[in-house]
Order: sequence, then C-alpha cells, then structure tokens
Amino acid sequence: MAKDVDRALRDIAVAHAGLQEDAAAANVKQLAADKRYVRDVYRAQFPETAASKAGR
Repeated sequence: MAKDVDRALRDIAVAHAGLQEDAAAANVKQLAADKRYVRDVYRAQFPETAASKAGR
C-alpha cells in the first residue's frame, strides 16, 4: 500500500501542481527529507498452520 500512496502523491503533484513526473518524484522525496511525509509500512503476520509447517 505504501507504494500506492507514493504514486498517488506524485499523481496529485502532476495533476494539480503542473509538475513533470520527475519533478513530482523529487517533490515527494523532498517532503520525506523535510519530515512532512513518513512512509509507514505495515504487514500482516499470520500464525503458522500445520499445513505450512509440513511444507518445510
């Protein structure tokens, strides 16, 4: 999902700020450097099942 958020921010910069794609990417990178954008990544960890243990 984090990649999708990055993509959406770049798309917004292109559509509404009139930036080129490379400038939009640099803008998102600058937001992160200025600590105005923090990319949080979450993942689900499911308990092991008997079937997954058997496949080892």
